[in-house]
Amino acid sequence: MGSVTDTIKLMGQPAAMGDKEFVSGSIPNLLSFGFEKVNPPSALYVQRDDQLFIQAISQNGGETLNVVVRLLLPTGQTPAQPSPLSEEVEPIPVPVGPGTIQTIVRTLAIPNSAQYQTLVIPMTEGYLLSVSAFTTVSQIVGQTQVQAILCRGASVFGNFIPAVLLINDYPTNLIPAGWPSIQQQQPAMLRGSLTSQGVANPAAGAEWSFTTFNPARTHLLSVRGLLTTSAVAGNRSARIRFSDALGNVIGDFGPARTQAAGRAYTYNGAVNAQGADDTTTAFESYFAIPRLQLGGAYTVGSITAGIDAGDQWSNIRLTYEVWMG
Repeated sequence: MGSVTDTIKLMGQPAAMGDKEFVSGSIPNLLSFGFEKVNPPSALYVQRDDQLFIQAISQNGGETLNVVVRLLLPTGQTPAQPSPLSEEVEPIPVPVGPGTIQTIVRTLAIPNSAQYQTLVIPMTEGYLLSVSAFTTVSQIVGQTQVQAILCRGASVFGNFIPAVLLINDYPTNLIPAGWPSIQQQQPAMLRGSLTSQGVANPAAGAEWSFTTFNPARTHLLSVRGLLTTSAVAGNRSARIRFSDALGNVIGDFGPARTQAAGRAYTYNGAVNAQGADDTTTAFESYFAIPRLQLGGAYTVGSITAGIDAGDQWSNIRLTYEVWMG
């Protein structure tokens, strides 16, 4: 019969490896970097009397803006055990370096659409590493605008003194706006929030009107409405009117045709549309509207020459692109 030999492994550290016995699983870096006395990770050093001012506005009521701030403090952490209250404890000097990173998380509620909300975050002494903001509701660029401004102390009137604009952008729930990594944006640099919105039916014999968000820029893409005329004799001429925030008329646009009594016509206006009328089957009218950038509190509405008290506008819908702020 053969014999069985057991190998007993000895306890302790593994033996040293021989030359060329170890092979790395990765390619080593060509360069190495220092870990002590290196340059600061940020060029922005804030003081204890500085304030971070956050201002936001949204197309969506019930929005919540989430703000995350990271600071590198000049002081390190002092580990120690708590002392009995009865003992007199000498104050421990605050160590200077190596610093610790402090993360500040705040939320800013935006309960109402088209109304600015503000948040003030007191700073402490240290290097400002990053500021980021992202939404909870808004999923499309242009729906929510945020500005982050570093303010140096406060004036005698209690108003913050703006020093550095950090963020002026349009965050979403997936893409944050931030400093210093993300480029600051202006509304004209990117696409706005594409929105389709219905307008409540006015009373019989009345015109309908839509008011743009304020403050915001709105680009109207299309408008549609059904006009049902009463049996009262007479032709009606329906057009779409653009007016500024003061009520000054920018222009009226619509088909050249008129609508007789006792008819129901759908009016369709769109940018770059070709005018056409179908008076025999679907009673549709198509006309072009200009490519206009409308400011805050501008109005778009109907203006119907010869309207009767029994005429009714209904099924009104607008499609537009909006940039808040």
